[in-house]
Amino acid sequence: MSYLYKILPMVSGSRPSYGTLLIALFLVLAVISTLKQGRSGVVLSIVSLYMSIAVSNFLPFLNLEVSGFKVENYPLMKVGLFVIIFLLIYFFLSHSSLGYTEGGRSTLLNTIILSLLAAGLLVSTVSVMLPPEIKKDLTGIAQIVFVNELARFIWVLAPIVFTVLIG
Repeated sequence: MSYLYKILPMVSGSRPSYGTLLIALFLVLAVISTLKQGRSGVVLSIVSLYMSIAVSNFLPFLNLEVSGFKVENYPLMKVGLFVIIFLLIYFFLSHSSLGYTEGGRSTLLNTIILSLLAAGLLVSTVSVMLPPEIKKDLTGIAQIVFVNELARFIWVLAPIVFTVLIG
């Protein structure tokens, strides 16, 4: 019990960076989607993500200004709208005929890789929408893996390429 009293102040006094939290979120999303959804569910998530990116990029009311309020000026509101759009599209697609397609033959490794790619695409998309003060704290590995232009391009392209390769 005395070890607990020595460790507790060290843990409670430490504050993880946003980059650390982003990488932890990435790993948790990948593990949960691997265990919960299976291959066909992960592919459905990837399709929903691509549709959500397209829809949220073309929302007509983001640039409208009403009484000095503009959604574009509130990045966290944009993130919230993106997540709501993603959840709605995923819900509707999972209840459509696309949601009932059989995943075919798949290995656990393929499902894990697809889950990592889906989680990476989601985290990369959301991290770009974050407010500048949070985005500047994303340094090191989080910046390299999720935020920079090349990383964003790779996260958008990799799920497509891998899905085509595994058939």
